[in-house]
Amino acid sequence: MLIVLYAVGYFESRALSVETNVADAQDILYGSVGSRLQAATAACDVIYYNLDPYYAENHLSCPNNLFLALAAGKPLLSIDLGEIGPIVRRWECGYLMKSGTSEEIAAGLEWFSDPANLQRAREAAQRACREQYNSEHAERKLLETYGKLCGRATSRSGPRARGEAG
Repeated sequence: MLIVLYAVGYFESRALSVETNVADAQDILYGSVGSRLQAATAACDVIYYNLDPYYAENHLSCPNNLFLALAAGKPLLSIDLGEIGPIVRRWECGYLMKSGTSEEIAAGLEWFSDPANLQRAREAAQRACREQYNSEHAERKLLETYGKLCGRATSRSGPRARGEAG
């Protein structure tokens, strides 16, 4: 049995206990935010993120739920949309669907029900977080970007990184 966190947005997530048949899913958590969402993420096997293809921002960005999944070492089940697809493909940390039909969701859950597939995707999610999608990497990239925009070098330990005169 898989435990799937169904993330439909920050204020509404559901943890589902899923046998191989999607119709047998049972809600065991609803309306998770903050620490409850973190606890549900830690307890689940897979994060299912249902992106709305008609919402323009989903084509241009990457939702926080992806980074939450990677930080927790959880693979992602999602449609191939926006920035999620390239990240999941590059790191092989999940299962991508074309449009998220019930048949595709069932196929993805079936794929994750194979312990070898689930373990490989978990390890890949952990590797992606460790190597790229973490706060240290983000801080370094942000400082590099600001340094380029300002025309000067910045470093984490340097005075300019703390807003002091330099």
